[in-house]
Amino acid sequence: MVARGNVVSIGQIAPKHSSEVSFSVDPVSWEIGSLLQRGMLLEVATSNKPGLVCPQSNGCHEDMSLMTFMVSSSVIFPALVMCTQAGRDHEGDLPLLLPVVRGIGAPYEKELFAATKGVNTQKGALFSAAILAGAAGYLSQKSRHFQIGELFEVVAAMTKGIVRRELNPSVLEKKESLSNGEKLYLRHQVPGIRGELERGLPSVRDYAVPALKYAQDLGASLEASFLHTLITLMSQVDDTNIISRGGLESLKKVKTLSKEVLKEGSIFNKEGIDNYFYLENFCIDRGLSPGGSADLLAITISAYLLSEEKFKCKIM
Repeated sequence: MVARGNVVSIGQIAPKHSSEVSFSVDPVSWEIGSLLQRGMLLEVATSNKPGLVCPQSNGCHEDMSLMTFMVSSSVIFPALVMCTQAGRDHEGDLPLLLPVVRGIGAPYEKELFAATKGVNTQKGALFSAAILAGAAGYLSQKSRHFQIGELFEVVAAMTKGIVRRELNPSVLEKKESLSNGEKLYLRHQVPGIRGELERGLPSVRDYAVPALKYAQDLGASLEASFLHTLITLMSQVDDTNIISRGGLESLKKVKTLSKEVLKEGSIFNKEGIDNYFYLENFCIDRGLSPGGSADLLAITISAYLLSEEKFKCKIM
């Protein structure tokens, strides 16, 4: 890894099997890329998440642990830096930036699976974080300091039409193999992360970011702030991971239970905590893992840091 302040060729950090890229990485791209990675690391480091991999538990997963996530997070970090730089260098229409960042991310998806021995820890997180990195890089052309709403507007502009183009049944029916998200769209018409991105991440913009700011203003710890934000996301997101594991009825129940936790004061009082334990046990007993909400928590943390630059509480 190079010292932060140096400008290096993309070829120095790209995977060996990827094509050589001609642009260079500047200090702002390193900074923004590190904030995207920080969001991923802080998400998985948050304890007591229902059904998810945590420091003290693998949740509902038998094929991954905290170690698996540490490996994949480090492997995909260069992609986040390069996607940021692609945004900083982009001069055309915003929809044209999308295939650029996806092209950068594709070889790192292969690197992720190679490093984790075939375990899918953060494929979805890489997809959304790469787009957020490109959007942040684009905004940083004018100024490193931008409003969080501007970031979501650029994300929406970059991904305009992605649901129609990529989830059209006539397109999907011609594909030899489908991802879980594509299968669920054909079955239930749930657009998943593509729908979130195309609408400017409304679950993050309208619910998760305000929840994180509320917890920070309340004086909550980082872990409590992130857990409260995750519960908020679980109350709103049509999480394709939950649907894949338990169907639409399980999704409906998880959203209802999450709303009840928030109604009782979230994890900031005894009543809310009691309700949260019930939600946690419900997910564990039924093998439900809200991975889509977890990916959006990572995006929320990164977006918060890109705008606010630091947390109000101690980093502990």
